[in-house]
Amino acid sequence: GHDVGDQLLVIIAERLMQEVRAGDTVARFGGDEFVIISEQVDDSVSIVNLAERINNALRRPIQIGSHRVTSTVSLGVIVGNGHDTAEELLQKSDAAMYAAKDSGRDGWKFYSDELQVKAKKQLDLVTGLRNALEKNEIRMVMQPIIDIRTGRITGAEALMRWTRNGEVISPVDFIPVAETSGMINALGKWSFDRTVRVCADWQKRELLADDFIFSVNISTRQLLDAAITEFMDKTLKKYDVNPRHVQLEITETSLMHDIAATRDILIALGEIGLKIAVDDFGTGYSSLAQLVRLPVSCLKVDRMFVNDLTENARTRALTDSIISMAHILDLKVVAEGVETREQLEFLKEHDCDLAQGYYFHRPIEIEDCELTWLAPERAPSTPLIGAQ
Repeated sequence: GHDVGDQLLVIIAERLMQEVRAGDTVARFGGDEFVIISEQVDDSVSIVNLAERINNALRRPIQIGSHRVTSTVSLGVIVGNGHDTAEELLQKSDAAMYAAKDSGRDGWKFYSDELQVKAKKQLDLVTGLRNALEKNEIRMVMQPIIDIRTGRITGAEALMRWTRNGEVISPVDFIPVAETSGMINALGKWSFDRTVRVCADWQKRELLADDFIFSVNISTRQLLDAAITEFMDKTLKKYDVNPRHVQLEITETSLMHDIAATRDILIALGEIGLKIAVDDFGTGYSSLAQLVRLPVSCLKVDRMFVNDLTENARTRALTDSIISMAHILDLKVVAEGVETREQLEFLKEHDCDLAQGYYFHRPIEIEDCELTWLAPERAPSTPLIGAQ
């Protein structure tokens, strides 16, 4: 809530003041951003020491009433040359700060010209994203999810694509920018609404099998939105869609970063009937036991493991263990990034439930899904194994 957030900012400001010198300036710049001006610094060692002190100070848990809060900080550092204006110094320190965020957060980065170029590119993407939905530049594609045993298409993952002035911008580039700029909330709501509309349309035209599930990606930032459950519940009711047909995918890294904060929201989403899947499983190195108290019904094994299946014995053993342990917890397992028959055969031999990847089909336009998956000669019950 806002009260706890405000108290947190006050305590962080006090800790920052304790770490700087008497003549230094500390200011809250807006939101959760602070600026420190440290004058008459003789060497870079002093700057590094200050950055480390600030990192350490803000890592210490903060007690606010009954809440125990753990925070981290990303620092961008610029050493003035006597020629930069105040605005230029702020822009450069901002570029360095975002570089620290991109490097995993809870750290610091010095400014460089390379970072400035990257920051300008990110700013351009942020500006474009703010208008992309209004201009209908964002569209949705679907990638089928296959039952490994039968070859049936039993679901599809909804993925966003952005075409701007004829240029296709990769999700690898614009999704992280949407996260850091806060645009991910608007994009996420659009994606959920669009997916549910497709589901309703297929359902109305009797194209939707009873066990077909649409998977929609959801970010941690969206989960921290207190109104997300109400929004999704209203959207499902608006289009008269049974929530059993919709599954939310949250990455393991995001989930484990703040599992306490997201648990209640996930439980609430599960209570309205939505399925929950943990995406990119294996990259966050979490324990499956941590998932027991969450309404998770599916694990998606990260493509990193699938890529190494035919080359690395340890990866094969680990993947087999993930599948076995998931089944003990009564969870379905989806293998991502399947590209070869050898990978598919291994997954089949080790009882993996579902798979998706270029071996079956690349992501395609929604209209093409209806032609290739749902036409009479390609009904969802028809095997897709081996298609390219």
